Amino acid sequence: MKTAIIGLPMVGKTSLFTILTGVHEAARIGSMEARAGVARVPDPRVEALAEVFQPSRITHATVEYLDFPAISKEALRDPSYLSSLRVADALAHVLRMFESEVVPHEKGSVDPVRDMEDVDIELALSDLVVVEKRLERLEKDRKKVKDPALDHEFEVLERCKAALENNVPLRNLDLDDAAEKRIRGFGFLSLKPILYVLNLGEEQAPRMLEIEAEFRAKVKAWLAEAAAEYLSPPEKPWGLEEFVTRSKAWQLKKFEAGYVGITWPKAIGGQGLTPMHQIIFNQEESRTYVPNGLYSIGLGMCIPTVFTHGSPEIAGRYVPK
Repeated sequence: MKTAIIGLPMVGKTSLFTILTGVHEAARIGSMEARAGVARVPDPRVEALAEVFQPSRITHATVEYLDFPAISKEALRDPSYLSSLRVADALAHVLRMFESEVVPHEKGSVDPVRDMEDVDIELALSDLVVVEKRLERLEKDRKKVKDPALDHEFEVLERCKAALENNVPLRNLDLDDAAEKRIRGFGFLSLKPILYVLNLGEEQAPRMLEIEAEFRAKVKAWLAEAAAEYLSPPEKPWGLEEFVTRSKAWQLKKFEAGYVGITWPKAIGGQGLTPMHQIIFNQEESRTYVPNGLYSIGLGMCIPTVFTHGSPEIAGRYVPK
């Protein structure tokens, strides 16, 4: 899977990329290209299976991280920047929490919730351009031919347009599986799962958990306010906990979940998506792979031929977290 590391200038994106991948490279001023690195994701279940089957090799899952130049209106108008960002499976948005006179914040003050909202708005506006162009084409196509699939796509995109025009990320919409599948191919940026990474200063370390809790509370309030208008109306009023459970503003769930006992690459990549892995094993190899978040219908495209042909030598099953 590919996780794009994004954020405003001077927030620590490249530092996070280096920590996760071990790739050291000087910053390229003015470049719109993302640099790539790979991190291995250890999995104790694979190690346990290896002890039983004694394979000749063990292959752990990997996460490819893309270190993107700072997000800006100009960057999101660059075709190569956008195309690279759209193929990512998830986003890791680095938010600056530290103060520094040597490296001042580009907006003059440190406010991670503001920065989070500003970047979400830019991503939403980028998606809005795609939606409007597609709706124009659908208007013409629906006049030429009667096709229920086109009508459904038009309805879904109209709903997406209404949300995006109000700066609401598409991931906050309460879309059913059919609607989400219909728009998945567009690679909408605001639909991608996103993980917010807080970059604290050394002096803030003693208050790390307190700062995290404060940030979660602010984000929960912001998400609830932003998403509420675009969720399906409930049969009865929801409390916050029920809203967290039922809404597609899935970030709320992840903020509540925590990452106790999970390695950094897994927390930054694997846990941001639906927790499902494919593990295969035999006497030759023990392997875990497949990006989290794939629908079961799409898993066949990622499973080796020997497995999809039903070889009795390989046993496999989904292993939920």
